[in-house]
Amino acid sequence: KIILLLGSVIMKRKGVFLLILLFFTTSSCFAETISLPKRIAVLPTINQSVPNLELENYLRSELTKKLRIPLNDIIHAHEYIAVEEIEVILPELKTQFNNPEKLKIAADKLSADLIIGIVILNAHERQYQNLWNGETYLSSNISLRLISYERDTDTFFSKKKSTSYHGTYMLFGRLQPLAKSTIDKLLNSYPLKKF
Repeated sequence: KIILLLGSVIMKRKGVFLLILLFFTTSSCFAETISLPKRIAVLPTINQSVPNLELENYLRSELTKKLRIPLNDIIHAHEYIAVEEIEVILPELKTQFNNPEKLKIAADKLSADLIIGIVILNAHERQYQNLWNGETYLSSNISLRLISYERDTDTFFSKKKSTSYHGTYMLFGRLQPLAKSTIDKLLNSYPLKKF
């Protein structure tokens, strides 16, 4: 009888423990669904150099990938603002992208928690023949700036990185690989902890 009595007490305690665990799990799930998703505006790439649609799209795509969090379609932590909405505020930013006040105003207009974008300051690639030895040489350079504004903390971020190649023709010296290397460095320097 004593063994049976001890067994029933233990089972009751396990049942109570499971009920408490279930309560906390479901209440935290409901709390998460109540909080609104962070609204993020990823700006189309602002190009101040020679027009290059492929490069512009590539840089925006890399930025968007960096911001994506796993399972966002399920947990809805981020809501990405449509490009059509963003294009309304873009003319103001094209010349004043490095102005914190302009980014703040744009974030307010879009009701964005984060507004972020890449600016191509310079991008060129030139191939030429060396008259002395007949070899093909390559000269390429890219200069990018990452800009952002976080509304919750009223924080403006702006950082510039440049990469160049000058020498005999090598694939890694072309503009696209230089762009990848440069944007990787920029995105790794961005403090993306809470987003």
